[in-house]
Amino acid sequence: MGRKTKTMKTVQQNPPEIAYRRDDGDSFRYRCKLEGERVTWRTFLSDTGEWGRWRQQYSQGDAMTTYRVSNGKLTIMNEQADTETFRKSDF
Repeated sequence: MGRKTKTMKTVQQNPPEIAYRRDDGDSFRYRCKLEGERVTWRTFLSDTGEWGRWRQQYSQGDAMTTYRVSNGKLTIMNEQADTETFRKSDF
């Protein structure tokens, strides 16, 4: 959320993993899984070399992220961020 989609790169497909590098040179990796319309993700912790926890503890402050596909558009909704809609040409 909040990043240009063309800066994201697919690292692997199973499990789905994406990565991007910020302008300041810092790199980030994420894994995600889909459960119905819900998207759950976790990040790679470069300081420990391990994957962090799945962000699904909603009662403890994790934001729920959901998606829908309609009329050739992908819409991502997040409780703590703006809703974003994408077309195939955005990727």
